[in-house]
Amino acid sequence: MCQQKGRRSMRSIRRWVPLQRLREFSLLIILIIVVLIFGNQIDNYYTPRTFNRISSTVALITLVAVGQTMVVLTRNVDLSVGSVVGFTAYYVGRYVSKNEDMAPLMLAAMAMGIGAGMGLINGLLVAYGRIPAIVVTLGTMAIYRGVLVEYSDSKSVATRELPDWIKELPQESLFHYGEYELRALPAIALAAVIIFFFLLLYSSLGRRLYAIGSSPAAANLEGIRAPRMVTRAF
Repeated sequence: MCQQKGRRSMRSIRRWVPLQRLREFSLLIILIIVVLIFGNQIDNYYTPRTFNRISSTVALITLVAVGQTMVVLTRNVDLSVGSVVGFTAYYVGRYVSKNEDMAPLMLAAMAMGIGAGMGLINGLLVAYGRIPAIVVTLGTMAIYRGVLVEYSDSKSVATRELPDWIKELPQESLFHYGEYELRALPAIALAAVIIFFFLLLYSSLGRRLYAIGSSPAAANLEGIRAPRMVTRAF
């Protein structure tokens, strides 16, 4: 009887959750359970203040994770992403501290350009140099970090040196529900996740990334230029 009930429950789960999504769904359930267990052991954890603070902190990691997902889908990994973010943040922060009238869109374009250039080096070495991604990105991680230390002279950009709009951005609230807030950074991260989700599911880019991750050889036979796509992913 117990086995039959277990089988019925699994069938009902598979009916509502596609088999290829069952793994992700299981991870989501486990994550929720972990949060509930540890959250109940911390005083005042389930409060608006905690939600607002964590959502703002996680937003930056989420944006990085969106880019890393493209690399992972192609059967690769980028260990240098932290060094890329660190170098980009310092360079752009130092630049805007001396040019406070710079437009936000230009600042964002500069940051994306620097990150894309450093990622391009990784992509070319992996895709066309035929060097394993873990070897390439482990090396570039050390190189980028060393360049940052030399360039910055082991110094950081102080918050007081930044324009007011950058300092106020993390606290900027777009929506209120009681004491809960949807701030600017989480909103940007959420928009990026939604756009990326639909790109993966309904665009040729997503299908090509999944095809390369499943079998690079088969993707080449289908006319997909795997090296080019891997480079673009980085």
